[in-house]
Amino acid sequence: MPFYAFVEGFVNSVGYSYLIKNTNKLDETDKEILNGFRKGNFLPLKSK
Repeated sequence: MPFYAFVEGFVNSVGYSYLIKNTNKLDETDKEILNGFRKGNFLPLKSK
């Protein structure tokens, strides 16, 4: 379990970093996915 938590944390940090650096270039759907959501619900690790 700790390994998956580490991987998920790493994936989230990469996505968030990309979001911050490219906010002006992304549409709202991409921003929502990079924040870890889709249609208001959390994304599972497989979808990230």
